Amino acid sequence: MKKEIWVLMEPGKTEGFSEASLALLNPCRTIADSLKATLTAVAFSGDAEQAANTAGAYGADRLLLADFNPPDPSKALADLAEQERPWAILAAACDDVQEWLSQSAARLNTGFVSNCSGFVLDEKTDCLVWTRPIPGENCMCDITCPVLRPQIGTIRPGIWKKKQRLENTFPASISRFTPTQSGSARVRVLELMQKLTEDGIDLENADIIVSGGKGVGGPDGFAPLKELAAALGGAVGASRTAVDRGWISGIHQVGQTGHIVSPKLYIACGISGAIQHLTGMLGSGTIVAINTDPNASIFQYSDYCIVGDLFEVVPALTEEIIQHRNSF
Repeated sequence: MKKEIWVLMEPGKTEGFSEASLALLNPCRTIADSLKATLTAVAFSGDAEQAANTAGAYGADRLLLADFNPPDPSKALADLAEQERPWAILAAACDDVQEWLSQSAARLNTGFVSNCSGFVLDEKTDCLVWTRPIPGENCMCDITCPVLRPQIGTIRPGIWKKKQRLENTFPASISRFTPTQSGSARVRVLELMQKLTEDGIDLENADIIVSGGKGVGGPDGFAPLKELAAALGGAVGASRTAVDRGWISGIHQVGQTGHIVSPKLYIACGISGAIQHLTGMLGSGTIVAINTDPNASIFQYSDYCIVGDLFEVVPALTEEIIQHRNSF
């Protein structure tokens, strides 16, 4: 029997689906190709034609679209999975989905892995290997579900960017299903909102991020980082330590318990390189680290390492960038 991978599609403000759901189709497409499996987008709402075009453009072969939004999505999905027997079910990690998807896993008597930072295919065991931090977040672990099916898990947003297929982009074939009508909705979505920084920037989709950690020394230490970010047209990020100390708001936090980001350029200032923070930014294109400690662990993961005082280095970088920009 041919394998099938399902990706739950959350509604979004653009293209009908959320950025995180569309981005998740890309790595799932790669795994589906390895398995010669069908990649199916599962949606409980949306315009059929638009949803099929969008799902197909981002890699899905098939769209499973509900006739109506069910009152109890956990039971509706479990009943559908009992009929169709998918090999795996994945979704972007958001509070609402993680709550009811875990209930679906319980109904299906299978495992559930939440808030993962990645996943790969182990062809020898025919399993997905899910990666996530252990409680306390001081190291990462790999988790598999070797016997039970489907394999179910959620992935932190920001690990991948959404990516349309450049060729063979056909609308996904549409299959309609009628969800279970029993149960009652405990949560009702009133409005979809983006989490933006004070500058109105969506950190998870920023191309350039300048982040500060314990080394900034206090709230005022973020001032030169904000100037550098402004000169580069980027956003300001922060480590959990800086946020926990109240130096900057939590909307700026990068890491396993904050935003997972993958900008083209990530500049880490005064950040030691704890695993909790690294998990959130290792998908960046180019990483620049500034630290007074030549043995800081973040240097092991950086493309450019600057051993120096950030309060000297960052203003110098900002001045150089402004001069370069004004020369044109």
